[in-house]
Amino acid sequence: MILLSAPEQYTMLTCDEKANICNGCGAKGGISVPNTFYGLDISEACNIHDFRYFMGETWPDKEFADKEFHNNLIAIIEHETWFNWLANLRKVRALEYVTAVRLWGDNAYRAGKGLKPRNDK
Repeated sequence: MILLSAPEQYTMLTCDEKANICNGCGAKGGISVPNTFYGLDISEACNIHDFRYFMGETWPDKEFADKEFHNNLIAIIEHETWFNWLANLRKVRALEYVTAVRLWGDNAYRAGKGLKPRNDK
């Protein structure tokens, strides 16, 4: 079993709470995004990222969530031993996912928070 970085509150969620907050990869109601990288399940990293977005209050909180997401994706990839020849392809895909949330995740992050849009983009 792999230990991913996650806040303690995430580990304390009930199944119902987790289902209400987390939906795997991709924004709720947005574009469907695969929960796998070449057969490797990354949904737990996505769920932790969803929780960070749900709990976050500031733009630095979003930046932290996105960095943690990347670190968790890499941890999952490096933990896989059966198809490790796919590691480099999976790392490229991880960077694509992280780049997407950094560039286009602001609306999902701001949802229900009343945060003003960032002007630094």
